[in-house]
Amino acid sequence: MGVKAFTVAVFILLTAPISGHMIGKAAYRSGVKPCEVTCLDEYGPTLGPQSVPKKKK
Repeated sequence: MGVKAFTVAVFILLTAPISGHMIGKAAYRSGVKPCEVTCLDEYGPTLGPQSVPKKKK
């Protein structure tokens, strides 16, 4: 039981930062604007929000 709990804890500690970064990067690329208090936009010059095709009505 202890080995399983330790393994799960290590897995969560390793994957949580990676998944958070991926979710944030995907949101940025889809055009979600950063928070108003954001003072540094490291993705801006190289990645920038991608143009998303608008749905036809």
